[in-house]
Amino acid sequence: MAGFKFQSTKLNFPIVDENDNVIKGYSVDVGNESFLRGVMKKGREVVAEIDSAENDIDRSKNQIKDFVDTVLGVGEFEFLYERFGQNLFAMVELVHALSREIEGVWKKRTSIYD
Repeated sequence: MAGFKFQSTKLNFPIVDENDNVIKGYSVDVGNESFLRGVMKKGREVVAEIDSAENDIDRSKNQIKDFVDTVLGVGEFEFLYERFGQNLFAMVELVHALSREIEGVWKKRTSIYD
């Protein structure tokens, strides 16, 4: 039968520790326009700050916090930052992982128009 079947754009994103034990699982609706606009804006800000020659750790941390809280929910940066032993590099890697996953879903879903 011809027509259209809606497909969910929710991305399941579990966060695990070094022993592959789940710390917390997240479900993110990457197709929501407001969400996408916020993530794209915050993502650009984080990359610009980290790549800056005048990188300021406090400012970078705040940019990462804004990104993580935008993607995973308010307060999730603090929760994960504590769980990772206040490891700022782990949070940078989390931002990269989230960005790659969201970009992957975007490319997969829009590739049908190629």
